[in-house]
Parts: sequence; structure tokens; C-alpha cells
Amino acid sequence: MSKKTTSNTQDQRIGMPAWRDMFKSVLKRYPGYVFGGMLLVMLSSAIWMFGFKQRKPASTRLLSQSPKIALDTIGAGLPSITSTYAALSEVLDLQAQIRSLIDKDSLTSADSLLLIGALERFETIQKSMQLNNAIP
Repeated sequence: MSKKTTSNTQDQRIGMPAWRDMFKSVLKRYPGYVFGGMLLVMLSSAIWMFGFKQRKPASTRLLSQSPKIALDTIGAGLPSITSTYAALSEVLDLQAQIRSLIDKDSLTSADSLLLIGALERFETIQKSMQLNNAIP
């Protein structure tokens, strides 16, 4: 009536028995070489860690800081962030103003003066941001 369904074992499904058998045979044949290779890798790792790894001088290492000092250093950057945001919003307003002037069919002398003023203000904002972000 019904035939028993045979299923493959997990090793047969994955296709790993050949690799596993080869690995086991290498371990059985050459245990000394495998152990020596493991020690060689550990030794080279230790030499790299303590010998060749670049160490920062003591003056540039970060000292442990209290959370209050860390918050003070974070808070020191807030004024520059707010000034940058204010400058960005002003630049966006200037761009909208320039765009509205460009979209007009005909420009008057007052529009030309507004355009010149907007471009000059944009230039002063750009110079002030370059001065604020200058690295000493």
C-alpha cells in the first residue's frame, strides 16, 4: 500500500560530508601541524597587536571624562549650529526672493536693486560662514 518516504539526512542535503571528512582526515593525519599552525596564527596576532599596532602618544589620547564635561563639549557647538541654521533659512529666503524676481516678465529698476541687495547679502552670508568654519 503506501511506501515509506525516505528523507535525506541534513548532511546529504547540504552536501558537506566530503568537506567534513576531508577536514577530519587532515586533523587525524597531521595533528601536530594543525596545532603548530594554530599557535603560529596566535603568535603572529600577538606580535601584531603589541608590536606593530600604532599607538597614539599620551598627549593625544582621550582621557576619561565625566559626563558633565562631555555635555559641555557638546553644548559648545550649539551656538554654531544655530547660527548655521539661521544662515541657511536666510539663504533660502533670498533664493525665493531671487526666484520671484526672475519669474517676472519685466524688471524695473527697483527689482534690479532688490536683486543686487539679495546677491550682496548672499555673498556676506557666505563669507561669514567661511570665517566661522575656518580651522585655525
